[in-house]
Amino acid sequence: MKIVLTIFMLVQISCSTVGELALNTAAGALGNMLDRRVDDKSGNDSGLSDQKQDSKLAQKEKDSICKDCKVDR
Repeated sequence: MKIVLTIFMLVQISCSTVGELALNTAAGALGNMLDRRVDDKSGNDSGLSDQKQDSKLAQKEKDSICKDCKVDR
């Protein structure tokens, strides 16, 4: 009986974790879509903010790759 209860508890915990992950993913996607619509309505250029973010990410990646480089950047 203890084995059945243990298996039942493990299934409950893993299913709730998967469900929470799916819910958080959907909520994040919905939030991003809402942000885009609000940006468009307020006159902000979402494409420009994407370019700024991409350049920051590219610089951060470059810094992390060349952290131990001996050659000047």
